[in-house]
Amino acid sequence: MLSAENVALENRAIRLMLQIREKELNYITNKYNAMGTQAALVGGFAVTTLTSITITENIPFIVRWLFFAFSSISLACCISCILNATFVTVWGPGLALRGPRGSMAKAYYGMVFEQKQVSPGPGPGQG
Repeated sequence: MLSAENVALENRAIRLMLQIREKELNYITNKYNAMGTQAALVGGFAVTTLTSITITENIPFIVRWLFFAFSSISLACCISCILNATFVTVWGPGLALRGPRGSMAKAYYGMVFEQKQVSPGPGPGQG
């Protein structure tokens, strides 16, 4: 009798923990979606800036060079953010749903780890 109650209590605790992890996973997925959308918007501005600006000859060479260099760096960072956000939002929940036992925690910690490359702010539980 005690053994059955112990197993039932363990199963309930695991189920409650998985519900919390699911909420955390949904929060992180929504955060990645928002960051990817913002990066796409800024990347669109960078592409528009690079393709539609007219540079005259009276602007110093170093200013032209800095403008194109920083615009290109901005575009590359936006593309990197979009790719990371897309990969994590597709593969993280997929691993959590279809992975082996313990994959929910593995997906959560993997998504939190990748957050450092996409978002400059601290992750959950980091302040």
